[in-house]
Amino acid sequence: MQGAPDLVVEVLSPSTARQDRGEKRALYGRHGVTEYWLVDPAAETVQIHRLRGEALLPTDTFGRKETLRSPLLAGLELRLDDIFRSRGRAPHDMVPTRPERQFSPIAASCRFLLVGRAGIEPATI
Repeated sequence: MQGAPDLVVEVLSPSTARQDRGEKRALYGRHGVTEYWLVDPAAETVQIHRLRGEALLPTDTFGRKETLRSPLLAGLELRLDDIFRSRGRAPHDMVPTRPERQFSPIAASCRFLLVGRAGIEPATI
């Protein structure tokens, strides 16, 4: 994969949260990442940062009882209560079995960088 991903999703942990919110966010912004999501399992929130110039700035914060929507992925709706309630389950158990909407054509061509405890893995949808 060449170039910056459109979306980076970080799941915060106590040991790396400061770096994820500061140094890594600045680095991703300088390299042109369009959107950066910070998932905070302890607070049960997802904070969305959008690229403005060369900086990723916070635009929205969604809590457990809310539905996450992003202009980057038109048509995507994530009920965070479902996501946070599923903590401790295997990742494949959290994949929706019947999507409520189709993704827009633009979302189908987005590049993603999935960041987790196991490392970094490029992905596309």
